[in-house]
Amino acid sequence: MNGNTFSEIIVDYSAGMITHVDVITDRGDLAAARGQKEAMARATRTLEATTAEAVRANSGYRAGRAMPGLKEGRPVVEIVLVNGPQFRSIRSSA
Repeated sequence: MNGNTFSEIIVDYSAGMITHVDVITDRGDLAAARGQKEAMARATRTLEATTAEAVRANSGYRAGRAMPGLKEGRPVVEIVLVNGPQFRSIRSSA
């Protein structure tokens, strides 16, 4: 995000680098980005801290995805954890 402009960033995790940045223009994607921004503005913990806590509580798993949002006006993070072929989905307050 830069000001009121939102971007989608594609990362090549095997190389540890950003491979592509696109400005978000689709109405649906913009609405989702604004919701995520609002959720993080209300959050009392960072996305990183919330995700790290979920990983620590689930031995052997690593974070595959963390998506902030609002649930009944409260900030939450939907976290997908991965352990080989196994997946877990966790909702944590942010």
